[in-house]
Amino acid sequence: MKYSFVVILFLAFSVHSSVLFSDNFSDPVQTHLDWNANMQDHMNLNFNDNRLLVTNSNTQFSGLVITELSQKPDTFTLSVQISGSSQEANGAGVLFCYQGTGLNGYLFNIQGNNLVAVQKYTSGGHSSLFQKQSAYLTSVSNELKIVKVGGGFHVFINGEYEGGFSDSEYSSGDIALLAPPSSQTYFESVALTTEYEPPSPRNKFITSFEGDGALVGWSHLSPDPGSQITEEDGVLKMVTDSQGVGVLYYVSIDLENFAARTVVSHRSGNTNQLYGLFLMGEPVGNVPMAFFGIAGFRQYAVYEADGVSPVVLQPSNKIRGTALKQDGNTHFFLDTLDVVKISDRDHYIFMVNGDTLGRLPEVDFAIKGIGIFGHKGMELFYEYFGVEEGSEIPDYIRVIRTPMVKHGNIQNRRGGTFDLLGRRINTEMDSRLRSDVLKPSGVYISDHEGRKLIVR
Repeated sequence: MKYSFVVILFLAFSVHSSVLFSDNFSDPVQTHLDWNANMQDHMNLNFNDNRLLVTNSNTQFSGLVITELSQKPDTFTLSVQISGSSQEANGAGVLFCYQGTGLNGYLFNIQGNNLVAVQKYTSGGHSSLFQKQSAYLTSVSNELKIVKVGGGFHVFINGEYEGGFSDSEYSSGDIALLAPPSSQTYFESVALTTEYEPPSPRNKFITSFEGDGALVGWSHLSPDPGSQITEEDGVLKMVTDSQGVGVLYYVSIDLENFAARTVVSHRSGNTNQLYGLFLMGEPVGNVPMAFFGIAGFRQYAVYEADGVSPVVLQPSNKIRGTALKQDGNTHFFLDTLDVVKISDRDHYIFMVNGDTLGRLPEVDFAIKGIGIFGHKGMELFYEYFGVEEGSEIPDYIRVIRTPMVKHGNIQNRRGGTFDLLGRRINTEMDSRLRSDVLKPSGVYISDHEGRKLIVR
């Protein structure tokens, strides 16, 4: 069974943490005593499956459900769990540091198209303090968490750090749940503590695509409407439009010295178009990018995109490339692509199936994301993606990945040892490698002398 996980690391600690307020809406009587709606003629509160259902029948104005706090510190962590996708919960959120009149305070809410935002409301109007399209919103339920330390604010979505901002308008205040006009919003829980969780940049992301199809953490860069991406059967399936511009699919992470890997199979389509890994700068405006790709016709290219210089493909028999049809059978090949930047080197190393094929001089832009791509007219299966900042691949261990042979609707593997994820390919007794228990920090295999080798 494939081992799938996404690992996001944060440095976190608590300083004299205590709970100031908490409600999971399991006690309707206590909730009735703790909260009060501001528009009695339009706001209706009900309970369903330990959730608070707030119905706002007003067609013009948002409604508030307010609780007055006995303690109002200027350093706190507030989290609110809301049911539904960003479209279903569009506009819903929480007003914190609420001053008791109008909408005066900070509004943290979900908006359509996976946007999250924080706005400041004063008697003179409102202004935007933070806005971001989050790749970590889900279609079922979402936790909005704000950490306030004096005039500093940190924004988290479902436990993942999204960014921060500073403002000194309000030091403290009450809490109010916000329901937009003509809406029904389910709130699952509210918690306010004195815990301070300082964020640190995301430095690792690993997945073997065994999720539920939501592909949490991933974002499109200039999505191609004619192309498709799905997660099913333990792979990410990328089908790019033959008339389109291709797909750039990325995760947000700051990188400097790192190791990245993907495992991909070219299933069908264009054999002279590139696919593989890419680095990117800040995803706004004209985004700088660098590409490390292979083509189904067993070629590769390493280049920084400038929109002017032509991309020259180089042949290499180290690449397995597209599927081979022979004697009624289809042989699907897997290629392992690595991009490594070592701290004392001024270039990136591009490896395919354990062999170095190219090098690219260090880019002059700050790397804010990394992803997988496919140019036009291809069907690609990505089996694995992993990146870790500060990681180097010591004494690189070549992992032999042999063809998958398809006989009609039956697939099996021939020869080899173990693949990147530690799955047994060759089960013969004389195999020099054997599988070992998978560890969260990487994949471990053992050689014939029992020594553990780490394959990231």
